[in-house]
Amino acid sequence: MPVNLDSVQLPFTTIEAVEKQIAEGYSARVRKSGIQQMSQVTTQLGIVEAGEVRLGSVLPGSGFSGLRLGYPPFIYNSESWNLVGIDNDILQIGIRASDGVLFAGAGKVLLSVDGITFDVSDDPAEFTETRSLFWKDGATPVIELSGFQDGFQPGITLRTNQGDASGLGASTIDLTTIGDGDNAGSRIVMNAGSSTGQISIQIGDGVGFANVIFIESDLVTFLQPVQLDNYLDIAEISAPGTPASGYGRLYSKTDSLPYYKDDSGVEHALTGAGLAGKETKWIGARDIFPAVTNGCSTLQTVELSSTNPNVQLLDFSHLADEFGQFSIVFPKRWNAGTVTFKVFWTNNGTETDGVAWALQAVALADGDDLDTAYGTAIVVQDDALGISGGVIKTTVESSAVTIAGSPGDVELSQFQIFRDISDANDDMTRDARLLGIQVFWTATTLNDN
Repeated sequence: MPVNLDSVQLPFTTIEAVEKQIAEGYSARVRKSGIQQMSQVTTQLGIVEAGEVRLGSVLPGSGFSGLRLGYPPFIYNSESWNLVGIDNDILQIGIRASDGVLFAGAGKVLLSVDGITFDVSDDPAEFTETRSLFWKDGATPVIELSGFQDGFQPGITLRTNQGDASGLGASTIDLTTIGDGDNAGSRIVMNAGSSTGQISIQIGDGVGFANVIFIESDLVTFLQPVQLDNYLDIAEISAPGTPASGYGRLYSKTDSLPYYKDDSGVEHALTGAGLAGKETKWIGARDIFPAVTNGCSTLQTVELSSTNPNVQLLDFSHLADEFGQFSIVFPKRWNAGTVTFKVFWTNNGTETDGVAWALQAVALADGDDLDTAYGTAIVVQDDALGISGGVIKTTVESSAVTIAGSPGDVELSQFQIFRDISDANDDMTRDARLLGIQVFWTATTLNDN
């Protein structure tokens, strides 16, 4: 055995041979001028063409923890690795020189020519750091890109200012695709302020990007026409508030009907049923014929002045109740309920006294007897104006007239109008001249379909 040793020349040797010589005591006789640092290995020891450099505890296979660098490569997980980090004989990190693959995180991260792969086969908790890429401001996460598998729901999350660091201002995520030209493509921009967030979906036209959909707080704004190729489900709600100026609001209420509210707060129904309500039927004097018994006068045409409007009218005497009759076939959309009316009339002299007009009706269906009595008459009163004749008068709207019989779809409703001289208000001692009657009825739908 040499006594003095400045260097050890070990060409074409093995790590096992070195370990053996060290075990026999060569290292104890190396002077201070011998190998002191790794930079001397090449010049002092030569090239180690095969073998291993190992830093760690016990021998591999016996609970080894540490680093191994060597050739031929080591076998872990049925694969070959040239540089490995081991914990208790379990591969934690590895580099393979043959193809540049990096194995890390005990196999949860793999870097290769195909990209970075995160293994979530052990079903980790959502957004765990072992499945994330972080950009940090010191210890505070500023940007986080996470892939996860929550049960059977895989996903990806990109977060900005995840650590809620103060003083960073609003954070933004901008996802942009560029086509033929800097401003041709599509873009999604997500902004977060101090108390609210915004999302804008933009389309580029080659000149710039313009918002198509803008979302903030509780409002979604569509800035381009919307085309629906299928149905739209709308929740039934109570009537909402008034929209902003220049806007209208579409909604469905709890009565199962759609509505529109304008910027004045006025609500409009948008269906036949919603548009249903009071309808008007005009019955002119020419539509009314005198009854056989106690009938009013026949139709008269009166000219008040040459070339001015002529009027057609029926005279009703003050000496006895006189009657005129007409009929209406209401459309199917009629609710078959009560009706109300107004009377348009005039007189032929100066008068301050009044008249009383009465209306009664009966509905006749297919097969009903025509000789059927009218229902109860409803009276409406009116007074003359105290000026000369030829002034038009209109009564107030009457109370409800109940049509006798069993009113229904497409039935003949027969009406009788008369002057009720027995009414206390009917004290005008001249003819009352009937111009026509406005009949009000209620529709349940927009049309008869």
